[in-house]
Amino acid sequence: MKTLFKKWVARTPYFFRACNARGLLLSIVALSPFNAYANTPSPSDNKHVLYINSYHQGYAWSDDIEKGLRDTFAATRGTIEVSTIYLDSQRYTQEALTALTADMVALKKNEKLIDLIVVSDAPAIEFALDNQAYLFSRKPIVATSIGDYPSIEKTSDSSITGISALADYKAPIDLALSLHPNTQSIVFAGSKKAQHNQRLLDTIQVDVIPRLSDYAVKTLVDEPLSSLQSTLDAQPSNTLVFLLSETFLINAELDGLNSATYSPAETARIVSSMTNLPVYSYWHAHLGHGIIGGQFATGFSQGKAAAQLAVSLLENQFLTGSISTEDYPFKPAPAALFFDAEMTAKHGISTASLPNGARIINPPTPIWQVYKTEVLVTLIVVFALISAVLGFFLLTRRQNDTIHHISDENSELNHALDVNKETLDIVEHQLEEVTTVDPLTGLSNDKHFNNMLDKELKRATRYKTSLTLLLLTFDDYSDFVGVYGESNAEKQLAKMGKMIATSFQRSSDLLAYRGKGSFAIILPHTTCDNALIVCEKLHDQLKKEALPFDQSQTGMMTISIGVSSMEGNEQNVFPDSMLSLSKAMCEEAQKYGGNVTRSALISTDIAPNTSE
Repeated sequence: MKTLFKKWVARTPYFFRACNARGLLLSIVALSPFNAYANTPSPSDNKHVLYINSYHQGYAWSDDIEKGLRDTFAATRGTIEVSTIYLDSQRYTQEALTALTADMVALKKNEKLIDLIVVSDAPAIEFALDNQAYLFSRKPIVATSIGDYPSIEKTSDSSITGISALADYKAPIDLALSLHPNTQSIVFAGSKKAQHNQRLLDTIQVDVIPRLSDYAVKTLVDEPLSSLQSTLDAQPSNTLVFLLSETFLINAELDGLNSATYSPAETARIVSSMTNLPVYSYWHAHLGHGIIGGQFATGFSQGKAAAQLAVSLLENQFLTGSISTEDYPFKPAPAALFFDAEMTAKHGISTASLPNGARIINPPTPIWQVYKTEVLVTLIVVFALISAVLGFFLLTRRQNDTIHHISDENSELNHALDVNKETLDIVEHQLEEVTTVDPLTGLSNDKHFNNMLDKELKRATRYKTSLTLLLLTFDDYSDFVGVYGESNAEKQLAKMGKMIATSFQRSSDLLAYRGKGSFAIILPHTTCDNALIVCEKLHDQLKKEALPFDQSQTGMMTISIGVSSMEGNEQNVFPDSMLSLSKAMCEEAQKYGGNVTRSALISTDIAPNTSE
């Protein structure tokens, strides 16, 4: 139709194509129906793209790539239809399955129905290359997510192009160093169990680490969890940690667990929970699970870039009839900076110091959104009070001559005030229920402690890690209250809570006040022996503070500590069981004379240990 239109214009009389205003107007009026018809996409203008997905529906990475493809094609003028083949390489072996898939495509083969092929990840790239002559001859191929198949960039095939891997692996490290200017050492934790993890690890070791000569660099490869924990604990506070592997494989022999692979989210959570050091990553799937951030090429952005490249190829093919990709070389994968606002705040990184254009997840929720229900109720109550007072004022001015009526209105107003006060009391009670902080000591309250003990027990049981619970009781607390009064006793308890809090460095530890002179401490990833060292430190610190108590045997305030520990092999340990054992040990310590520690393992009958 476009060709017919051009020939018709060429043969139109000269006066009809004249450049004067009258001729131009007549040309526009006469030709406008043909222009409208020519610009309308026809069925012959439809394009068909085949997307070969290495994995399966529900696999987040390739699902995002497909979404980027479809969204970009949908926004393109004209119609581009997308068909998807799933190779399911994560769940099935490929030799027989690939051959069957190729045969299935061959049965459906109709070269007129496929204009271009998009492939993502190594299995799909290999499938397309192995079957190119058989299935896709003379068809352009756009490859994306080729980090596991870098040799494709060196191909001389003029029908293949795509989105290459992220080129600059040092840029995220430089960014992290700019946010932590006092950094002196860097730890890289990686794995060679998966091909894409091994390639990133090799790239960092060859291209990046030699350029970090000003820093002490340590590389941990396939470390068991216990060794990784001890190595991270031994690092100085001015150390950065970079995760080079998307997933970690459990070492069954060294970790004492069944062989399995942690998911990306579990990998990030486990490593970040082991240390208070800043943790960065090269994998977008780790974001939101304890890392600060990094520079990532997301599946959606790669799918979008591949779709844009495919549209350019299809347009060029339409104009020139050629499928050559010589004018369309491989492009670097689009990458963006991502940061977790909760983690940046935890490590003292201000939002203003982040680079322009950085994407922030988990931004702090405004206080009015957290308590919007309570704020709304309070506003309604205040408005009701103002309305009642105003109404009362108007009534008193209007009906000044009717004393009895004013008295009745006064009674109604007092009743309304009582109702509003009850409403305010209910709101205040609701606010107290949602808080997790004890108002006396500023520590976690008993309700929050019970919830966290249950969570930590489930986590320790799942990952087969150690967990220790400490119950601390102020010796002769009732005598202290009787001698010094409840007000002084509470002040001393607040001092004791601050002193105990300063003895703990890990963010994963939880200190709570349980009332009546009793504290509790949850120590994840801590054995009984290590917990006894902590208890000894607490006794020494309290002795150093020398809080006076003349009626005690030592002349100062002392505490008795009950310790219960699980070493990571127990099953079905309940919070009540651990609390009961710690309480029994604490009572045993008080019977022993106070100012001591008693401990026991929850899974053995070993006689309790005593530590003064």
